[in-house]
Amino acid sequence: MHEEYIPDQTSGQYSYDRFLKENNKIINKVLNVVLWLSTPAGPLIALFILLGVFTSQTYLSCLIIMLITLVLAVTHSVIIRKAPDSQLARYFVLIGLDILFVYMRAANINIILIMFAPPLLSLLYCERKIYLITSAVSYVGMIAGVWLSADHWSSYIPTETSFVWFRAHALSYTLEYLLIFVVGLMISILINWHMGTTFSDKLVILDKEREAYTDKMTGLWNKMYLQKAYVKYVVQQRRLCALIIVDLDNFKEVNDKFGHSEGDRALVSFSRVFEKIMESIERAVLCRFGGDEFIAFLPEFDNEAALNTVLSNLKNQLKMTFADDEHLNRVTMSIGAVIMKNTYEEYTDLFEKADNSVLYVKNRGKDGYHIYHDGDVKEAAPTGR
Repeated sequence: MHEEYIPDQTSGQYSYDRFLKENNKIINKVLNVVLWLSTPAGPLIALFILLGVFTSQTYLSCLIIMLITLVLAVTHSVIIRKAPDSQLARYFVLIGLDILFVYMRAANINIILIMFAPPLLSLLYCERKIYLITSAVSYVGMIAGVWLSADHWSSYIPTETSFVWFRAHALSYTLEYLLIFVVGLMISILINWHMGTTFSDKLVILDKEREAYTDKMTGLWNKMYLQKAYVKYVVQQRRLCALIIVDLDNFKEVNDKFGHSEGDRALVSFSRVFEKIMESIERAVLCRFGGDEFIAFLPEFDNEAALNTVLSNLKNQLKMTFADDEHLNRVTMSIGAVIMKNTYEEYTDLFEKADNSVLYVKNRGKDGYHIYHDGDVKEAAPTGR
């Protein structure tokens, strides 16, 4: 059915998987901001060197720190633009911060406990696996940073070799890290338990609600769900949307000549084609409106060129699907579409414009599509529709 189920406002029913997916998007964006805010770190350290506050660091290391943060921020921005909720984005930012902190330690910038920042940030994703992985990577990074800086810091203590200094500090930092890790693990366990319980308790009710909005034959949403989607995206969120109405041509002829079983097969086959073409469109709501009429409601879709491509692909895909089917090869489509001009447009007005575009196609021989434009003449329904 493509679009996630939209629960009644009073029920608070959402799937845990959907929550995690949406949460990933939000946290990826937040951590992207963190990366960009980290870019002035190099210049700030250079300023402290200039003021004489830092004496063991170099301007070259400041430049490298700035370049690392810039590369991390730019690359992460590209990743979340293409896949906002991807696992790659979250591992990239967390491990990227580890790499930055290891280099800073190697550049004689005395940071240790900040190495646990990536694992703590990973708790925001509400998944224990990413916390465990990030904790392990951060620990290895911390030990590597201590080793790389051992020569420098041990030089301040003439009685200690670099290895003795490394061993003592690695053990001390490990104990601190272990304590913070256990606390973080307990938080992770509580988060997962609480969120999982909260959502799982609602699943039975959610499934019953979902059934009421599902077309039993095709598995698509029904007309009642379409109205819920319109309220959510247009009335509440004020997003511009596109509406597509598909009317199957010659469907009655198939029903009359080959029986209702073949008519049902045509409806189900078209539904799978419909889903295939619309699968790349985020939040697309696909409905069987009734009989041989289907609707696609596309939130945040206001590009006419892209809409033309979608309609053309749909038309061509159905032809290819039914081409070698002796019973269904006569089934084509009359498609009407409209793009909202403003978010205060009534649902009935939007539907009427798309339906008028369907009539436009039917009055000109069927098997085609038309996108409504202001000024289109109101079409008369063809005989027998």
